[in-house]
Amino acid sequence: MSSLAGLVRALLFWTLAPALTLVAFLYLLLATVGIARTPFDCITVTRGRIFGISGFDFEINETDCDTLAKTATISVFASRPGQTRKVLLFKFFPAYIDLLPVITAIDQDTVQISISEISSPFLRKDKLKDLSVIYKIDVIDYPDNDAGTSK
Repeated sequence: MSSLAGLVRALLFWTLAPALTLVAFLYLLLATVGIARTPFDCITVTRGRIFGISGFDFEINETDCDTLAKTATISVFASRPGQTRKVLLFKFFPAYIDLLPVITAIDQDTVQISISEISSPFLRKDKLKDLSVIYKIDVIDYPDNDAGTSK
């Protein structure tokens, strides 16, 4: 009986080991040419924080991803002061990576997110609880009528 168990172990080793080696080699090959995702594909950096505008704190993040093509997005999050939970308000593909949105208070319940040019919008929220959001975007290179606008 022990020789049968040894035979099964050897059979499993000599079939699984080459198969796993082949899968690992193929993954590394595909990851090297950018087809398979790796943990290092996307890097997110906080580009700015603004505190206490109309009762909210805001954070602007830039996410750069390298897969088949290099893509970058800018995201604007809002949260109540002191809270860790952030809500995504605005996400877009930038026309220029160094061009960031400016957030200003219009009144106690309204903020304006301004930017001179974006490539295309990805998501826009016009309302967050009791906060209204107005967008002032001078140029949109590739406008999309269904860019995730929500109330």
